[in-house]
Amino acid sequence: MIRIKSSQDLFGGAMLIAVGFLGWWLVQDLPMGRLVRMGPASTPSLISLILVGFGVVISARGLLIEGPGLDAWAWRPLAIITGSIVAFGALLERAGLVAAALALVIISTLAAPDKRWGELAVFAVGLTVACVLIFKSFLGLPLQVWPL
Repeated sequence: MIRIKSSQDLFGGAMLIAVGFLGWWLVQDLPMGRLVRMGPASTPSLISLILVGFGVVISARGLLIEGPGLDAWAWRPLAIITGSIVAFGALLERAGLVAAALALVIISTLAAPDKRWGELAVFAVGLTVACVLIFKSFLGLPLQVWPL
């Protein structure tokens, strides 16, 4: 009989394996391409494979090494962080990168029990400037920075 020594590691690894297989399955209809001319499925497939690999290692660790058990989930922060990511995706094309990045930081901060609004403002502005510099200026991605 197999004894679970760390249910937290076993469950976390199983979740990574599930997400990895889901990602791999979702890109099966896309062309993989070749090494010199990679297709749209190349990077998601590689990331999915890496996730599955990490999941296997972490799950094995849960069976071999003593560790913590599963604790209760903090559903409120999980929902707020998920909502901030959805808001970023919804705002990116309509309101631009600046508004989407600011919304992401402000909404996700609501998940933290101790909020320091001054630090939040500095972080939000710094992250937004970094996003515009990296994605628009350095990488040249065709992102809308400001709303039309």
